[in-house]
Amino acid sequence: MNISDAENPVHTYGMEGTYLVTLIVTNDCGTTTFEEEVTVSLTPVAPTAAFTANETSGCAPFTVQYTSQSSANATSLLWEFEGGMPATSTETNPVVVYTSIGSFSTTLTATNEAGNGIASETNYIVINDVPSIGFSSVSNFLEVDFTNTTTNADTYEWNFGDMGISALENPTHTYTEPGTYTVILTATNECGSVEMSTEVTVSLAPTAPTAAFSTDISEGCAPLTVSMTNLSSDNADSYLWEVTGPTPASSMEENPVFTFTTAGSYSISLTASNEVGENTQTQANIVIVNDEPLANFSSSAFGNTVNFFNNSQFGDTYLWNFGDNMTSNEENPSHEYATEGFYTVTLTVTNECGENVWTEGVTVGAMMPVTNFIADIEEDCVPFVVQFTDNSSNDPTSWDWTFEGGTPATSTEQNPVVTFNTPGEYDVTLAAANEVGSNNILRSEFIHALDIPNASFAWINNGLNISFTNTSLAGTSYMWNFGDGFSTTAVSPSHEYEMNGIYTVTLTVENECGTSTFSDEIDLRNTSIGELDFLSEFNLYPNPNNGQFTLVLAGEGLGTDVLEIRLINVIGQVMKQEEVNFTGNLERTYDHRNLAAGMYFVELRAGNKNVYKKLVIE
Repeated sequence: MNISDAENPVHTYGMEGTYLVTLIVTNDCGTTTFEEEVTVSLTPVAPTAAFTANETSGCAPFTVQYTSQSSANATSLLWEFEGGMPATSTETNPVVVYTSIGSFSTTLTATNEAGNGIASETNYIVINDVPSIGFSSVSNFLEVDFTNTTTNADTYEWNFGDMGISALENPTHTYTEPGTYTVILTATNECGSVEMSTEVTVSLAPTAPTAAFSTDISEGCAPLTVSMTNLSSDNADSYLWEVTGPTPASSMEENPVFTFTTAGSYSISLTASNEVGENTQTQANIVIVNDEPLANFSSSAFGNTVNFFNNSQFGDTYLWNFGDNMTSNEENPSHEYATEGFYTVTLTVTNECGENVWTEGVTVGAMMPVTNFIADIEEDCVPFVVQFTDNSSNDPTSWDWTFEGGTPATSTEQNPVVTFNTPGEYDVTLAAANEVGSNNILRSEFIHALDIPNASFAWINNGLNISFTNTSLAGTSYMWNFGDGFSTTAVSPSHEYEMNGIYTVTLTVENECGTSTFSDEIDLRNTSIGELDFLSEFNLYPNPNNGQFTLVLAGEGLGTDVLEIRLINVIGQVMKQEEVNFTGNLERTYDHRNLAAGMYFVELRAGNKNVYKKLVIE
């Protein structure tokens, strides 16, 4: 017998059962007793779930007999069958039917008063189907490559329609004769067989054609119509005719007709093609086209003698009528007139295609002018006035001046006065005429109009080193004052300042017309010449480029500071600016194809330090 005098004892029994517990309470006044039965048992545990199936894969419809292997202390079971019929069950060993294709999970939950045990198998049941059949083919003349796109098949049987068979998955079959064949593929797995058929057409390997042609006529007068006869081999299926000469032409007809409207010699090419290749025949100068003659002449008179210069084209014979009842058949005759006067001369030119006539008057006993002129000044600063003087010989009676850049731009005076207001180099033309004819003279860039210079410059700084770009116009000499006691006469100098500060830079530009001055203030108070010591790599590539380039940076990082990236042109204008949190590595691609070609600078700035790299956009 076990007893305790504790107020609230704990007692462990040696076995299960029902026990009578007695509590005796005592004080000075007496004793009281209380009894009550207590039933004790062992501590319960949750069951363990487990199961098996008689089969786990098969073809639809597929029946599965499940068997529970859960522990004996389970008081209830709950089955869950993904894709199955029924979807759930509380039987110990249920039977389930699967009608859909796929992979399905099964879960069994075993329960008692202590809790649950769960057993689950993912993709436990696999339900298959007959194969999904398909194939394609590529013919290379009599040889055909078959590509099998069937899925879920175990075996294949090909029937190529010419008694040929194969069990390969992707066979190649060579037919002995051209034609169209019905190809059948049968694909089989454990669930059954399916069949697909299609027609394939095979042919013998073709050969390239041979080009040849002829023309019905090879020479004649324009317009000349020539019919082409195609003599190419029968296996050609397309044609390209190309005519080379004064009026080129082309055609894709089999037997085209070409009309030649311009005189000349023509070469013709025919290219015959098929799916295998092509062949070209060229016959050089196979068509000769003649034209009607084109009469023309000029003349030069010396006293009563006139020399005639035949400028005709395509002529075979020539007939001159000098207007004084005299004629000549020479090509370039010289004729002496008996008396001075005006005569109408006619030249008739003839060839196999026809004739053409040119008529022109000549004056005998006088000569056309020999044109010449001078100017009192040819170069000066604008605005300036020029006196032009006609020095033509043989008594001209009219003058036609043209003054490029001048005011007036034209004149018919013999000795005009012209003002030039705009800088530049200008042509002057004079045509002097008399009753015999007209002669002209052109003097290119005869007048040089100069302007006072226009001073200007741009600059860009790299620490205390400043690069200056001289953008002045019309200067011949330059004087730079850098505002720190130093100067230079270089065109576009660079200057290194010794200390930070504000400097006024002045550029004075001179030429023979005057002087121009331009000044700009450069603020170097917050400029440091130190590089960014946290950087270990600063690259631009490709460089030069078309506006697309990549910036690569590497280093230790900036912590809380930001890195400013700027793209600057040569006159100091900021074209793009951004700020980034540099943590040690940066690679960024930019697209500035909209920018004009030229030199730019990429500036990196952190705090009061900066560094530059030159960038060239082509």
